[in-house]
Amino acid sequence: MDVNYGAYADTVKSIFYFAADPTDGGEFSNMTPTRSVQNLTPQELTVRNGRTWPTPPTIAKEGLTLAAHPVGDADFNNPEWIDKVYIPSCIELVKKELGAKQALQIFPALQRRVDYDKYEHTAPNAAFIHLDFTRESAIEQATYFAASQGVTFKRACIVNVWKVMTPPPQDFPLAVADRHSIPAADHVPGKTVEYLGEKEERLESPYVLLTPSDRPIFYYYPDMTPDETLVFVGLDLDPANPLGCAHTAFKHPSPNGPTEPRGSIEARFIAIFE
Repeated sequence: MDVNYGAYADTVKSIFYFAADPTDGGEFSNMTPTRSVQNLTPQELTVRNGRTWPTPPTIAKEGLTLAAHPVGDADFNNPEWIDKVYIPSCIELVKKELGAKQALQIFPALQRRVDYDKYEHTAPNAAFIHLDFTRESAIEQATYFAASQGVTFKRACIVNVWKVMTPPPQDFPLAVADRHSIPAADHVPGKTVEYLGEKEERLESPYVLLTPSDRPIFYYYPDMTPDETLVFVGLDLDPANPLGCAHTAFKHPSPNGPTEPRGSIEARFIAIFE
């Protein structure tokens, strides 16, 4: 696919959304977004172009990287293809990019679309700055999922694997923050809430939003193709390390040409080092 990456500057400015209340990040629902209750506040930030920035971010330093990840004749509408072809390719990608000895899927892959209301079993793009877990919830869930597969670990992290399903240019790319640029003092507790079954059993999971600040250093990659994947540390289980890479969808102010609503697929994995 011929993409003109030179059409983009080294930085772009856009509106990002933070938690307005420093003590309460509200509730966000992926599958029933009408029940989301969030008090967010906008702030303009500068985002670095990871393709042209003089020192591109790496997994080892900033906690993120763009990786080549061709999937051939992809069939994202086919759950069997996702489970038997796509997820195994992601596992190998995580092992390669992080140098992990083992990688385990921790949740089913989730598809997000800007026009999610036109598709079944898809979620809206998460257009607010967040991390998917607290440290405590990440340790609990990673330990549980690993144990369910007969695996124990001493050192691990949760890794996000994010891929576009729609062609470039993208109207809502993903911005990922340098894991070292956000102090713990900026963290705001919130909840993801889903409702299961006919009785709508309420399932809560804590996650983290951020207070307004110009400290986060964000990167994005314009005009991603389905043969590329963003890999980043979603949550480091080691309390000696920064929590992880906060991330958010954001509206690109000047994409290189006409766009179609962005669709993406994301999956999370436990990268096990020892």
